[in-house]
Amino acid sequence: MNQFDPPLMFAEVQAISKSVAKWVWQRFTERHFSALQSVRGKRGGRPKSTTKEGEPWKTLGLSRATYYRRLKSGLLIPDQH
Repeated sequence: MNQFDPPLMFAEVQAISKSVAKWVWQRFTERHFSALQSVRGKRGGRPKSTTKEGEPWKTLGLSRATYYRRLKSGLLIPDQH
């Protein structure tokens, strides 16, 4: 999205995207990506798709998205899970 004020010209957006793509192709290899993922995996921790209580949306018979949508809108009280 070009949400700058004033918006960037098309040629400028094109030049920036070309520059980013060139940098990625030159420096980001499959081996580098694999090593990066390995480091992230070794950090451990809880997956972002679960909470400290596990997966409370399953006990309520809801999808994860619906659970968080209802929680955010106040239709679901956090103490219910």
